Amino acid sequence: MLPPRPYLIGLTGGIASGKSSVGKRIAEKGAGLIDCDKIAHSLYKTGTPTQKAIVDIFGQGVMTSSGEIDRAALGKIVFHSKVPTQVLVY
Repeated sequence: MLPPRPYLIGLTGGIASGKSSVGKRIAEKGAGLIDCDKIAHSLYKTGTPTQKAIVDIFGQGVMTSSGEIDRAALGKIVFHSKVPTQVLVY
């Protein structure tokens, strides 16, 4: 029997590791689900302060020709750099 309190479950893992599938299955059982990837993507849409901060920090090379953040280009910097990047929180 589970204690009468809510549980907080965090799903982490690499790309295609099953996070979304597991999240959906847990949600089907009645759990609330917060998709942090979707929240993060909405924060750096074109014209947002977060998008401006990302470009200020990482440069124009993380932009697509249509003015959106190029997630693949940003990912190459963030996930493959051996040098820590200092990011200021606004």
